[in-house]
Amino acid sequence: MKMKMIACGSIAALLGLSAAQMLAVGCGGDQTLFPTMGSGSASTGSGSGAGGSGACATDCGGGTCSNGVCHCGAQACPVGATCQAGACACPTGLSICTAGCFDLMSDLKSCGACDKACLTGQTCTAGQCSMCPAGTQACNKQGVCSATDTDLLNCGGCGVLCGANGACAAGKCTCNAGANYCGSEIGCALVATDTKNCGGCGNLCVQGMCAAGKCTCDAGTMYCGKDTGCVDLQTNHDNCGQCGMKCNPGQTCAGGVCTG
Repeated sequence: MKMKMIACGSIAALLGLSAAQMLAVGCGGDQTLFPTMGSGSASTGSGSGAGGSGACATDCGGGTCSNGVCHCGAQACPVGATCQAGACACPTGLSICTAGCFDLMSDLKSCGACDKACLTGQTCTAGQCSMCPAGTQACNKQGVCSATDTDLLNCGGCGVLCGANGACAAGKCTCNAGANYCGSEIGCALVATDTKNCGGCGNLCVQGMCAAGKCTCDAGTMYCGKDTGCVDLQTNHDNCGQCGMKCNPGQTCAGGVCTG
């Protein structure tokens, strides 16, 4: 809104203040004091994205901007699209997709069609993903062109893991010292400390930790196998007093003894 300012000189004349008194209240020379409200208001463009924390990055055209998103009526437009002739539209040369405006002829995430992504390592030309580079294999599920001779995540084939505790050479996993190969879905595991492969592949420590290849439990609990984990033998209904000792239905386990 427009502001009108009352000159300090006018205040002095009205109140009979001396020059020294005027300086004391912060008035000097041609300074002004006490803004007053004037008529008129700032204009806002209905389609403009300028101003405000929720401003749109582009001019919304014939639409409106709400919380940083252009709208055509009740329809929210994708990122980069504006409202043209009552419908969301992208700039010339770009196609409208759910995720935004893309050049379907060259965009790696929308190559030839919306959301049709090329693999990492491919290029998009004329709406077609290229072949994977020489020496690599197309691993579609993994989304990458992989050098399967050396790739720790795709060693010898797509999805074959070696893991951080191994290496891949000539398409075969070799494990570091202290690690065992536990299959293509796990790779090389440190069986001395791995809670999912404690002492051997697939030996799961449901609770507690794995130390020196054995599952260890917190004080007051006992390890009762990989399917059960660590339990309190003093109170556990299915392991009362010792692992596997089940109390009858309706009984409780107290002090390691089935009662009731």
